[in-house]
Amino acid sequence: MNLINKKVLTASAVAIMLLPFAASAHEGAGLKIGANIHAGTTVGHQDNDNEGSKGKHEQASTTVKTVAQKVARINATASFMSALSPILSARIASSTLSASSTATANAHLADYNTSIVSAKAQVSVASVTADNLKAARDFLNTARQDLMSIVHAIFNA
Repeated sequence: MNLINKKVLTASAVAIMLLPFAASAHEGAGLKIGANIHAGTTVGHQDNDNEGSKGKHEQASTTVKTVAQKVARINATASFMSALSPILSARIASSTLSASSTATANAHLADYNTSIVSAKAQVSVASVTADNLKAARDFLNTARQDLMSIVHAIFNA
């Protein structure tokens, strides 16, 4: 593998790892997706007039909007990462890895693909909860770890 290919692969890996940070930087959320999800049922004080009901509805709408944004971010990240799978597979096949290293890299690639599919499945359910978002984030983190293992194996070939 020549130096240019290694630099391109490294840049792609870094971009994958930084995508969630960039997507949520304007909110200051970082990777804490789903950490502050709540049902939206509490309001500072509840009166029997329409103002209390309006506040509760606005808070619930904000929560639904926030969850939808997080689901969209997770789907975008997972789609981007799944687009790299064929590239990684080709890099593994064309690398000068030993047979055992190739098998290990292919196992990491299989785990990578499974984690991405699992992350997408967590946010494609009808009612996404904080637990679904946390599970999807965990699957994406596992995929990132597998990606780094693959990149490390290729660069050390």
